[in-house]
Amino acid sequence: MPRMRLRRTSTHALLAALPSTWLAALLLLGAAGCASDASKARDALARGKQLVTAHDLDAAATQLAAASTLDPKLHEAFARLARVRLEQSRAPDAETAALRAASLVPRSAYYSELLGRAQLASGKTDAALASLEQAITLDPTQTARLAFTVGAARERVGKPVEALAAYDRAATADVNAVLPRIALARLLLDAERLRDAEHRLDEARPHVAAEGNEHTLFAALDARITTLVAAKRQADESERQRLANVGIFALLGPSVDGPGDHLIDADAIPWGDTIGDAFGSTGGSNELGLTGSGGSGGYGDRTIGLGSAGTIGLGHMGSIGPGYGGGGSGASGGLGGLGRSGAIPNIAAGTPTVSGPLAAEVIRRIVRRHINELRYCYETALARNPALAGRVSLTFTITPTGATEQTSATGLGDAAAETCMATSVSRWMFPMPDGGGAVRVSYPLTLAPPAAAP
Repeated sequence: MPRMRLRRTSTHALLAALPSTWLAALLLLGAAGCASDASKARDALARGKQLVTAHDLDAAATQLAAASTLDPKLHEAFARLARVRLEQSRAPDAETAALRAASLVPRSAYYSELLGRAQLASGKTDAALASLEQAITLDPTQTARLAFTVGAARERVGKPVEALAAYDRAATADVNAVLPRIALARLLLDAERLRDAEHRLDEARPHVAAEGNEHTLFAALDARITTLVAAKRQADESERQRLANVGIFALLGPSVDGPGDHLIDADAIPWGDTIGDAFGSTGGSNELGLTGSGGSGGYGDRTIGLGSAGTIGLGHMGSIGPGYGGGGSGASGGLGGLGRSGAIPNIAAGTPTVSGPLAAEVIRRIVRRHINELRYCYETALARNPALAGRVSLTFTITPTGATEQTSATGLGDAAAETCMATSVSRWMFPMPDGGGAVRVSYPLTLAPPAAAP
């Protein structure tokens, strides 16, 4: 202890003994060194900006990293470095830089948003959502844009209902915003809410630019909705025509045009004493559930009811033969419900081959949602060639935004049908892959014509 005091005293004495001009010079040199580092940091930051403009990201990152090292309080250098690292798909480095910028200026909405985007790219969805919500709180004028990003994050983790709410929040905040309405239309379409999807897209229509990313996304979704609306109208018309041809009212009693014009006379049906309230399955003679799911009858005794397709399914009646459609088939012969008798072609999905950061189950779920689009292409081909069958391989790439590109369908042997399927796939949207990478998919499908009724 005495030695330490002696040294301290000697040092103070030495400083006191120095001429005042020398002491001032030492202090000026220290200040000059600090000023020099700060100046070098600003120069490096300026060079980094120029290199970013020239799209030389590697060199820009080097300059921005140097600027942040020379001046650890230069928050702009950290923020710009985070943006460059995001463009380079180096999410962890981007998160580190963005976190430093946000800690230096905690009340900056922009830095909170940047941190949220970096966390989202790193797969830290909960933290990203918290950062983005913080950004909205700090700057309510950016609600539309930030809420859209929140919606994308929620959709990415498989929360479409929450994503819908965020996209709607974005659309409400900006009546002219296009992307939130496109996203809403896409999710509503996936949920089979065609009318709502069409309405949302119509809201966006007046504000879509003549070209650019928004125009591309809008055009693809608009074509998809137009196709589905046309297909639905065609299906509705076919169903109305089918019911007209069957003469559904003839099932309820003798025809007003005479006894020879009806399919089943009401007096010929051995009506049961009660209406069955069970789901149709495998009931015995003259048994059919009120809400039949496609079997030959309900569980009640001598009952009659409706099949799941909205058609009347009857149990065993003599030896008319196996029934098909809504009422199913009797075990020893009967007349089933008068639904579509094998009118739907069969499409069996195989196991997809997936290369990239997106789960195969997620891809399967999206493909199942759109299977009717592929069936429509196949049905159109069957009109030309009723015996057409085979195996189709769908191949496509899911981009970092969830859109599809490089789509193709091969193997069926019908060029028009394959083109139709590839075009349909090109309109699909998937959740954004983890880490922002691309995903290559090969999806096999086996197609067969509808089975003919005996």
